[in-house]
Amino acid sequence: MSEGILKALMQLFALVSFPSNDSQSRRSIVHSFLDQQLNSQQVQDYIHLFDQKIEEIESKMNEKDKDPQKRVASNSVRVLRIASEVNEQLTNYQKVIVLIQLIEFIKSGEKIIGIELEFLSSVAQSFNISFEDYTQLSTFILNKFDEVPKDSKILSLVRTPSEGENISREGKLFWDNLTNDIKLLSL
Repeated sequence: MSEGILKALMQLFALVSFPSNDSQSRRSIVHSFLDQQLNSQQVQDYIHLFDQKIEEIESKMNEKDKDPQKRVASNSVRVLRIASEVNEQLTNYQKVIVLIQLIEFIKSGEKIIGIELEFLSSVAQSFNISFEDYTQLSTFILNKFDEVPKDSKILSLVRTPSEGENISREGKLFWDNLTNDIKLLSL
């Protein structure tokens, strides 16, 4: 990814992350995303940029003369602008990866709030990801493992049942010596 895209993504992560009181886990998700893209020195540079963007947003949010709803609206417009800019430069695969990272980012907070879901939806629309794919992806990531609803696009890899064990075979692939179940989503 180009430097411009990565800078825009750091700003997007910062905008989507605020307000949050779980900044350390969200910071680690950004770090993980950057680790997949860059060398360790570049990761540190972009983490520093992310921290700066968070500080800028926090200072703007703490201004006493601005109406909180106007600040949220302003951030929404910025999210749309950045997502539109990034959209033109990413492949479809990269767009899905960024959306997955953003969903995981939102999930890392203590509680998911409506404005965060609206930001995610706006990013998905800007990336031209269908509503159905966005909904399936967010449901798959945001729900606990055992609460992911059954879907024809989800395949569960599960341990081979013991003799006499009654397990539904629908949407499952049995695997010997599997310790934990695995769920796969096909988009």
